[in-house]
Amino acid sequence: MTWRWSRARGVVAVLGLVATLFAASCGNNSSATKTTATFAELPGTIPNYIFPVSSGKYFNIANLSQFQSLLYRPLYWFGDKGQVAFNPTLSLAQQPRYAADGKSVTITLKSGIAWSDGQAVTTRDIEFWQNLVTANKTMWAAYSPGEYPDNVTSTTVNSPTSITFDLSQAYGSYYFTYNELSQITPLPQHVWDKESATGTIGDYDRTSAGAQAVYKFLDSQSSNITTYPTNPLWQVVDGPWKLKSLDTTGTLKLVPNTTYFGTKAKLTEFDEVEFTKATDELALIKTGPDTSNSIDYGYLPEADLSQKDAITSLGYTFQPWTGW
Repeated sequence: MTWRWSRARGVVAVLGLVATLFAASCGNNSSATKTTATFAELPGTIPNYIFPVSSGKYFNIANLSQFQSLLYRPLYWFGDKGQVAFNPTLSLAQQPRYAADGKSVTITLKSGIAWSDGQAVTTRDIEFWQNLVTANKTMWAAYSPGEYPDNVTSTTVNSPTSITFDLSQAYGSYYFTYNELSQITPLPQHVWDKESATGTIGDYDRTSAGAQAVYKFLDSQSSNITTYPTNPLWQVVDGPWKLKSLDTTGTLKLVPNTTYFGTKAKLTEFDEVEFTKATDELALIKTGPDTSNSIDYGYLPEADLSQKDAITSLGYTFQPWTGW
C-alpha cells in the first residue's frame, strides 16, 4: 500500500519503510507564492548515476524514477491516474504502428520536441539508444536474454521522425509496446556519441566496437558525480528539469528546462534531500510545513503511523501515491 502526503496547507508525503506508505507535502496557505519544493529521499536510496543505460549497481528507483526520467524522457510513458496505461500526453511518440503480421513496428516522433540546446529530438537519438543497449546488453540491468533488445533484429531510420524495428517473431502490439518499447529512452546522440572527453562527435555507435567504447566513456563520466554540474554531457536534456547540482551525499537540485515540450514547471527549483535515518526526516516533518527548511514531500515510517493525526494537524495531508 502506498501513500503520499501533500500540502493543502502544507503538503507532506509519508512513507512506510515496511508497508511502503508515502506522505507528500503539497502546500500550505503560502503555497500560492511558494517557488521551490523539497522531496525527502528514503534512507539509503540516493541518486548517484545519471546515464540511463544503467548497470545493476545503479538500477533502482532513486536513479531511474526520481532522477534520470526527470532529465531524459522515455520514448513511451506509462501510468495515468494510478492505472498502468499508455499515456499519450507524456509520451515522445505517437502510438506505435505494427505490421499486419506483427513482425515489425514503426515509431513516429511527435513534432516540436527538442533538447535543451535547441536541437530536435530525432530518430537518430532512438537509434543511438538502440545501438548502445544492443552492444552493451550484458551491462544493462534490464536485459533478459531473448527479450529486448535481442528481439529487434534490425533498425531502419526512415526519416528524422520515423523509425522501424524488424522483430524476431510476430508479437502482439500490447505486449511489445508495454514490455519492450517501454524500455527505450532517446539519448542526445549529437552530444554523447564520442569515445573520450576530448574526442569529436561521430557515428561510433553504428559499430559494435564503437558502441562499446561510447558506453565505456559515458559510464566513466557518469561515475564521477562531482563533475555533473559542469560536465557538458549532462547539460543537454529533454525532460522537464535540468541539473543544477548533485553532491556525493545524494542532495539533488533541479531547475526547470524551459524548452520542455510538456507542461512547464511552476517552481523555480526542485530539491531532493538525503536523510541517513528515517527518524531524522520525521523529526523535520514534526517542525511543520512552514519552516525555512521544511519538507514538501516526505514519508512516514510504518512504525510511526500512530503519529499520522498529529502530523495532519500541522497542516500536512495524506494521499495514495498511485504513481509509485
